[in-house]
Amino acid sequence: MLCILCGGSVQPLFSARDYRRPADRTEYILNWCDRCEFGRLEGKFTPDTVKDFYDIAYYTHVPVTASITGTLEKRTFWERLRCHLAWRVDRGADFQAIELGASRERTVCDIGCGSSSKLEALRNAGFQVTGIEPDENARSLAVKKAEVFDGTAERLPLKFRSEVSI
Repeated sequence: MLCILCGGSVQPLFSARDYRRPADRTEYILNWCDRCEFGRLEGKFTPDTVKDFYDIAYYTHVPVTASITGTLEKRTFWERLRCHLAWRVDRGADFQAIELGASRERTVCDIGCGSSSKLEALRNAGFQVTGIEPDENARSLAVKKAEVFDGTAERLPLKFRSEVSI
């Protein structure tokens, strides 16, 4: 299999299931290109199948007041343990714009940008930013902070189709 960005050789890195949907036994394989350090999930993701990933308690689907007042559903022991172990592995470190080096007026497109907190940080670091987000609720929050389009990696907005070949 070839990388959709650089044409280099792509190898499976790991596979995993969606922990938020335990009844779904689908294994998702992350294919990785060492040449350009790009990873992509294997499979055909249509707008309908992507939408299914948001049919759970996604963070942009909960009223802000619920998270402030603490009325969100209680997480199970296993959910708390999983989050704690993930935090221990990455020591709570989050992606920082500095990891991309100097902005030098470069552009970043975050596919699946959620509510755009990363885009905001990148813009503040001097990058030109654009987001692509398939979920309407997340996108409605994101457009307040950056230019964000409806779409996915498999269904890029028209603006990007001429710039990237898939």
